[in-house]
Amino acid sequence: MLFYFPKYKIEKIKYFTAIVNARKNDLNKPAKQITYLRALKTLKNLDIILGTFLENEIKVFVPDRNKNKVRQNASVELDKNKTILPLLGNNYFFIKKTEEKGSDVNIASHLTMDFYENKFDVAIVVSNDSDLAEAIKILNNKNHKSIRLLNPYQKTNLKLLDAVSGNVKKIRKSVLAISQFPEFLKDNQGYFHKPKDW
Repeated sequence: MLFYFPKYKIEKIKYFTAIVNARKNDLNKPAKQITYLRALKTLKNLDIILGTFLENEIKVFVPDRNKNKVRQNASVELDKNKTILPLLGNNYFFIKKTEEKGSDVNIASHLTMDFYENKFDVAIVVSNDSDLAEAIKILNNKNHKSIRLLNPYQKTNLKLLDAVSGNVKKIRKSVLAISQFPEFLKDNQGYFHKPKDW
């Protein structure tokens, strides 16, 4: 944050997430996340606000050119939120889709509350979720306050871009690389170390 906005004084950081479930190809996923949240709690002035994950099975069509690959990897993740389940036939598969629920509402609610309680001059939102666009657009540039966006993705959602009046900075991999926690950390429970991968 300070790398992109060195002149600002950080009063409060709010981290919005949900506790993940284990996956067949990553049984340690919840433990790694809990370790990461523990590391975050070593930072001053940081609050963690939890939503929930909702898991649904949906049916998707897979073209012939990908069918054999999918058959061979019947439990592989399509991406971080979708897991392939057994074949239904005729190129259709069940997909287990995980969606984070509540975090967008929580972000918009806290942003609005902090705005009206005069807790910031500038709020920096780290997201590319278009569901936040309306709340940001309503609050941005009102009462001498501004909302800016740090985008973790290559492209910025157009609704968000409009909502922040173009005040967007993209998070670069090189900045992420120099912003990692150290290998070992200490809190009131003692020493702990980061996993091989977060």
